[in-house]
Amino acid sequence: MWISPRRALAFGLSLPLVVMAGPAAAQTNAAQAAAAEALYDEGTKLLEAGNAAAACPKLAESFRLDPALGALLSLAVCRERAGQLASAWVTYLDVVARAKASGDAERAGVAKERADALAPRLPRLTIELGSAVTSLPGVKVTRDGQSVDPAVASTAIPVDPGEHVVTVTATGRGTVEKRVLAAEGATIRVSVDEVPAAEAPAAPTTPPPSEGGPSEEGTGGLSSLQVTGLITGGVGVVALGVGLAFGAVAMGAQGELDDRGYNPDSGVCSTDPGACPGFYDDASGAATLSTVFVIAGTTLAAAGVVLVLVGGDEAPTEGARLDLVPSLGGLTMRGAL
Repeated sequence: MWISPRRALAFGLSLPLVVMAGPAAAQTNAAQAAAAEALYDEGTKLLEAGNAAAACPKLAESFRLDPALGALLSLAVCRERAGQLASAWVTYLDVVARAKASGDAERAGVAKERADALAPRLPRLTIELGSAVTSLPGVKVTRDGQSVDPAVASTAIPVDPGEHVVTVTATGRGTVEKRVLAAEGATIRVSVDEVPAAEAPAAPTTPPPSEGGPSEEGTGGLSSLQVTGLITGGVGVVALGVGLAFGAVAMGAQGELDDRGYNPDSGVCSTDPGACPGFYDDASGAATLSTVFVIAGTTLAAAGVVLVLVGGDEAPTEGARLDLVPSLGGLTMRGAL
């Protein structure tokens, strides 16, 4: 009967043992079995060539696709040769449990022997939490990104040789991170006696931008068109006022002409001919200026209203404002774009 290479285990240079393989997993489909076989062949060739670092991932994937006991035992050997002592030790123990469950006493014995030989060489890591830490709510401990139950953190856990990262945090607290280097056969202790409070967020250095509406000074939040419209409209209102003032002067002069019997056809006052030309000039000049200022003021005021309405659709311009400043003549508008 032909036996697949994946159904037999060759320990290689250091472990010259051939183990007969058991039957393939019944539920593994043909495509997965073919891929697993190819990965197993490539992984064992790399292992025999001394390239354990490249062989282990292939053997691990082969076992995932087709969980054959021979592949798992080969993976344990690979991890041991790669220096991943704790990972190899755990894998050997997995082989022991599976072999016993399937009645494969030979493989169970081989894997148990290798696990026992590795045990004294294993680095072990203990995470010691102080009482001030364990009493905190929501304590979380991780080792190399893997969660560790705080209740068993004080246990010496086998780890692979090399650097390891331990982090401890709690609700409303910061994070303590410690890095340690585990050597073969050594026991490393990481002590965390306190977890600092979380840092408060930094206060903003500048005030947030205005969301619209008048500010404490002027009328901030206006668009440039709106400010221009307010200034233009304000000038128009002032012009209207001046026009009305000249109109009042013209009406007063016209009243004086009427009192003196002014005849518009002859241009002569019947009661006071000498004063007639002066009052006429006053009335005529004031009426002309009144007309000019009223027209200009009306035009500017209307233009200002249009600019304010149209400018409402434009984004506010930073720094755009309009101030009302007391002056000798009343209120003066000062705008800035």
